[in-house]
Amino acid sequence: MGLNHALLAQNVGIGIAAPTQRLHVNGNERLDGAFMPNNLPGNTGQALISQGAGVAPTWGPIINRWTTPAFNLNANTSYGFTITGVTCTETSSVMVNLWGSWVTPPNVTVNYVEAQLNQVHFRVTNNTLLTNYTGMDFIITIVR
Repeated sequence: MGLNHALLAQNVGIGIAAPTQRLHVNGNERLDGAFMPNNLPGNTGQALISQGAGVAPTWGPIINRWTTPAFNLNANTSYGFTITGVTCTETSSVMVNLWGSWVTPPNVTVNYVEAQLNQVHFRVTNNTLLTNYTGMDFIITIVR
């Protein structure tokens, strides 16, 4: 049986009468082998990242962001924070950034950032002698 070369240039549908892509499946899909865009299988812990319409996705890190509730930081005081319910492991890369809109930039230090299984620890110090900062938000970015 030979191939119909005219048919190869058309869209193919499974469970659909008028496919709109080269392969258009209406329903669940099951894949028992590797999914390999551009013949690349990716590495453990990577996710597919879109490169836009008409371009194959690429493999990359998973990046998640969490925002903490607002905190008040008293003058000349250090605080230890443990944020739970985040998705990370001991080998994740974690960044903690101060977020907000202040007339005078806060004199705050974030240090001792540590990732554990599904939690992040960090220490925050208000370095001023007389200024209390209210409504301080932290953005936690985790790359795994």
